[in-house]
Amino acid sequence: MHLKIYLALGLMERKSPTSSLHALIIALLVWLSLWPVVGSALSFVGALPTRWPALVYFANSAMQWRVVFFFAGFAALASAWLVHKRTMVPALASAFIFAALYIPTFPIVWAQRTIAMALAAVPVLLIGYLLVKSRRREA
Repeated sequence: MHLKIYLALGLMERKSPTSSLHALIIALLVWLSLWPVVGSALSFVGALPTRWPALVYFANSAMQWRVVFFFAGFAALASAWLVHKRTMVPALASAFIFAALYIPTFPIVWAQRTIAMALAAVPVLLIGYLLVKSRRREA
């Protein structure tokens, strides 16, 4: 009987809006980290395809900005992992580091401003919301 109650509570927790918000945050962080990690790594080894003008610009941008972009991607992955582990304070710090690195370097390595720059700030706001919400529940 107790096992059924614990299973039901666990399923309810997984279906709660908070866990949906966790999934959204993780998906957004992983999506935003793909190009900084993979693209920068490919550009470091010289294997970046140069069929598109934006990729040529990225491959020819200064190395230090591609390195910063690379570290921004890893900060996003670390933040996604911390959100998955439900450690919100370090996740917030990591998401803030990601946004602080990603937003200024994106127009330098891509020579354009896009919605991705604004989307980089969204995980910080959402993680902060979850942190405040959990603190209110504890109080």
